[in-house]
Amino acid sequence: MLEDMNGRQVPLLPRSGEVVLVEFIYTVCGDICQIAAADFAELRDQLRARGEKVRLISVSFDPARDTPEQMAIYGDAHEADGTIWTVARPEPSALEDLLNLFDVVVIPDEWGGFQHNAAIHVISAEGRFAAVYDTDAVAAVLAHFDRRRP
Repeated sequence: MLEDMNGRQVPLLPRSGEVVLVEFIYTVCGDICQIAAADFAELRDQLRARGEKVRLISVSFDPARDTPEQMAIYGDAHEADGTIWTVARPEPSALEDLLNLFDVVVIPDEWGGFQHNAAIHVISAEGRFAAVYDTDAVAAVLAHFDRRRP
C-alpha cells in the first residue's frame, strides 16, 4: 500500500482487471521527472481515450520530503487528478525493498537531489511484472496494450 497525494491508502497492485503503470520520481526533480511526467500525461490521455482499464502511479522515492501536500502540488502541475493517475509514496521502512523490487537505483547528489534511473514499469492485470519501457516510449507502451487484445 502507498499513501497518495490525497492522504489515502492506495494499492500498488492492480484492482479488478486493471493494468498499472508505475514510474519512480521525486517531486522537486528539475529534469528527468518533469520530462517523464509529460510522457505519463500523454499516456494517460491516450489510454483514457481508448477506454483502457489502467491506473498510473508516480511513486516518490523521497517520502520524507514528498508529503501528500507536496505530491498534490506535483500532481496539479501535471494534471494527475488521483483517478487514473496519482502520485504516491511508500512508508519509509518499505522504500528500499520497493526500489529493489523494481530495480530502481537512487543516488543522492550534492545539491539535495538524486540521480536515478527512470522507466515505465507495467504490472499486468494479474499482478505480475509484464514489461519495462523507457519513459519516452509512449508508442511502445500503447503497443503493449494492443498486444493484450484477443
